[in-house]
Amino acid sequence: MKKRLFKTALFFMSVTALICIMIFSASAKTVNYGDFVFDVKTSSATLLEYKGKAADVTIPSKVSGVYVTEIGNEAFWCVKTMKTLSIPSTVTKIGTAAFNECTSLTKVVIPGKVKSIGESAFWYCTGLKTIVLPQSVTAIGKNAFKGCSKATAYVTKGSYAEKYIKKQCQD
Repeated sequence: MKKRLFKTALFFMSVTALICIMIFSASAKTVNYGDFVFDVKTSSATLLEYKGKAADVTIPSKVSGVYVTEIGNEAFWCVKTMKTLSIPSTVTKIGTAAFNECTSLTKVVIPGKVKSIGESAFWYCTGLKTIVLPQSVTAIGKNAFKGCSKATAYVTKGSYAEKYIKKQCQD
């Protein structure tokens, strides 16, 4: 009796595990779209990687019928050719080291829905002259703009971004 109960329990656990694998593998897929690679889920997409060499880069707002809501960690790591960048208004999060050492990038306008900017997101983007941070930003990781000493930051008075920038200038 115990052996039969054990086999029945093992069978149901195996079926449950198989169903979970099927659900999770169906809900996320990697999609190549031009020079971009995305992780596409049922309701949103994350930009995982940029493989291009264009000077002017525009991130699409939609991929496979869903909105691009995140720029993933290290997505543009050391893209030295990019001078201008257009981030869609659908983005709410910029990941860790997303634009690390993009030394030719001159201006970044963060869209109004972005809530968080990851640690070292724009680390040593030495060509940056202009950074526009909206009031929506409520979290900025450590060293997000380290090495961007030529940049002027435009922020909303009294915002989290203003407090962050002032603190960085004092350190």
